Amino acid sequence: MSATAISSGVLTPGTVTLATGRGTMNGILAQPGATVTIYDNTAASGNVLALVVNAGTNTEEYLFNRAIRHDIGLTVVTAAANSVVYFGAC
Repeated sequence: MSATAISSGVLTPGTVTLATGRGTMNGILAQPGATVTIYDNTAASGNVLALVVNAGTNTEEYLFNRAIRHDIGLTVVTAAANSVVYFGAC
């Protein structure tokens, strides 16, 4: 049985905790001008799991070859509207 990733939905600029406890992150859909920082925490501090900067003019999808594991939680900080994070599949 394969698991399906969950979408964070469209994020507005700011900080949001998507999950608490253990889980995985699968990818990021980053809008033009977006900087997306993902933390293994329930706050915007601690271990950075991913940092994506889309300096281009097109929406870019960053899918990871292997899901990135988080142990404490999954907190996202984004500086541009409309980015999406895929998480939850093992």
